[in-house]
Amino acid sequence: MVKNKLYYAGVLLVVAAIMKYVLIGFVTPENNVWLVIGEIIFVMIIGAGFVLKGTANIIEETTEVLSEKTKIASGVLQSLGTAFPDMALGIVAALISLKMAGNDYARSINYAIIAAATTFGSNIYNIGYSIWCISRQNLANALKKTIRIIPFLKNAGMVTPINQHKVKPSLKEFDTANDILNTLAILTAIVATSMVLFGKVIIKPENMSGDLYQLIKPVGYFIFIISVYLIFKFRKNQKAESPIEEIIEEEKFFRSQKM
Repeated sequence: MVKNKLYYAGVLLVVAAIMKYVLIGFVTPENNVWLVIGEIIFVMIIGAGFVLKGTANIIEETTEVLSEKTKIASGVLQSLGTAFPDMALGIVAALISLKMAGNDYARSINYAIIAAATTFGSNIYNIGYSIWCISRQNLANALKKTIRIIPFLKNAGMVTPINQHKVKPSLKEFDTANDILNTLAILTAIVATSMVLFGKVIIKPENMSGDLYQLIKPVGYFIFIISVYLIFKFRKNQKAESPIEEIIEEEKFFRSQKM
């Protein structure tokens, strides 16, 4: 069993390396445009359909087990495993943006846009997807039947009415999830509102059209402090331990391993 898991993880790494260092090399302006388009589509299909999905499965299988053993909220663990690369990219881009602001203003803005896309954009996605999932669950409850999480896409997942769940979430889990969703939405709204009201850039670089906004330092400090506090506040796992008979084979495997 251990060999199978290591083999699967090794295959994911090899395929990812081939896409990174071999296939991407064909995506150059010198090649035929149709070859480039086909290459991009192929990389996206293999990357999203196999590498990302396989990696997500491994993270999903281990997160619940780690959450139970460490008593840390599974959301925190998933963030470290899945969102940390985005956070690292955003933080590095933000630092480079600040460093270049004095001598290359235009490139500084480009790096700032990258930083915003990997952090602020991720917040918007999480809020939107959470609201969508809640609305679909409510619809399934109202119709009293299983429905698709995304209409017309059967493989995207199904939503079962809450009274048909074999393991029901506790009221504490619902309260915590709602608190996190509301807090994330409020923080995102604060960032957006403060940028529009107080962060408009008066002197813009040449060849840049449209309005330009930036996050002012006081709001940035406030968001950072509140975010650290929220991670600490919601660090504890609120999910009750699943009954053994409801745990799938992969989770049983990871449960039997050492920390």
